[in-house]
Order: sequence, then structure tokens, then C-alpha cells
Amino acid sequence: MERVDRCVVLVDAGYLLGAAASLLAGEPSRSRITVDHSALIQGLRERAEADTQQPLLRIYWFDGAPDRVPQPEHRRLRVMPRVTVRLGALTRSDGRWAQKGVDAAMHAELTELARNRACSDVVLVTGDGDLLPGLMSAKEHGVAVHLWAVQAADGDYNQSEDLVAEADERRVLDRAWITGAVRARDLAGLCPPPPAPRPEIAAILSAPLPEAALAEAARNGTPPAPATP
Repeated sequence: MERVDRCVVLVDAGYLLGAAASLLAGEPSRSRITVDHSALIQGLRERAEADTQQPLLRIYWFDGAPDRVPQPEHRRLRVMPRVTVRLGALTRSDGRWAQKGVDAAMHAELTELARNRACSDVVLVTGDGDLLPGLMSAKEHGVAVHLWAVQAADGDYNQSEDLVAEADERRVLDRAWITGAVRARDLAGLCPPPPAPRPEIAAILSAPLPEAALAEAARNGTPPAPATP
């Protein structure tokens, strides 16, 4: 079977958007960012075609969802041209959300694409070392593997060292590229300002305490004013 010269992009959405949130908002919670998915997909396509010098076959978007039910962002993505959405489960444990089945789905897709010679180049946007066997299998089938990272907030690696070592090419999507489609959410703007004190309360708060009034009268040599009933 002859290999087809085109590229495929496999995106671990949990990694991409979590790392983007860490970079832009200081923590990996996706609730801290807003995403222009159309701009993000277009950016991924343009960068992949430029890096690989091959036309795009497809972008696979792997993400988790409660009970694998597509969320609004997944419904928007799956009707875009050249985008296929694959959903794993999203479960909550000890107050934290975790994806289940996403890595296995990415591994299966990567291996199948390489075995069927469906593409010449694969772009992996992930940091998970569980994909190492799939990456190595793709290389054995003659597929060039491009590993993309999101710029780490602390300037260090946010990917498996084994993935980095085995990839044919590695690229870092820096802050300038990320902000073309992702923004930090202005949470401060969502909080209403504290209410202004009522005038009568403000007057009470600004009035001197009785001890202060007596001390002032003693200094001036005048009797204190009688208390208002």
C-alpha cells in the first residue's frame, strides 16, 4: 500500500487548553480561559501544513465529556471542515476532573493511521507519555512524528521527556501563538463592586467616639456638648 503524502493533527484538548490556561491565567482550569475554536482550528491547520509541507487530511480533537455526551464546544467543533471529535469520559474524583479513555483513543487512532499509511506526517499536540508506544509504532511505519508543546508557564517542559526524545520534530506553541485564539477570562469583572454605605451609616462611622470628644474638650477647656437624645 502506497503512503499518502498529507498530514494529520491529533490534539489532546485537555493538554492543549489546560496548558494554555496555566500559561495565561496561572492555573490549569479551563474555566479560566475563553477559546475561539474557529481561530484555534485554523491556526492548527496553517501551522501543521507549514511545518510538514503537506496538505491537511484531518484534525482529530480528543476530549473528555461527562457520560461522553458532547458539550456545546464539541458540537461546534464537529461540524467544522476537516475536524473529527473523539470523546472519552470525564469523571470527578476528590474534587478534581479527570479524563478516561482519551489516551487510549489517541493511541488507537495514531496506530491505525500509520498502519494504513493514511498520511506521511502526524502532528501530536499532547504531553502524555502514555502515547509513547503509539508514537514509536508510527515511526516504524515510516510516518514522521511532529510533537507540539504549549509554552510552559514556568519555562520548563510540560511534556513527557520520552515523547520529546522520540519525536522526529518538536515545536513550542508560544504565548503569541496561543493568544491568537485563547484569552484569559476576566474573573474580576464578573464580581459586582461592593455597595456604597448608606449616608446615615457613613455619618455614624465618621463621628468621633465619646472618649475622643472628652479628650478634645479637655484640651480646649470647654465642657463637652450634651449627648443628643
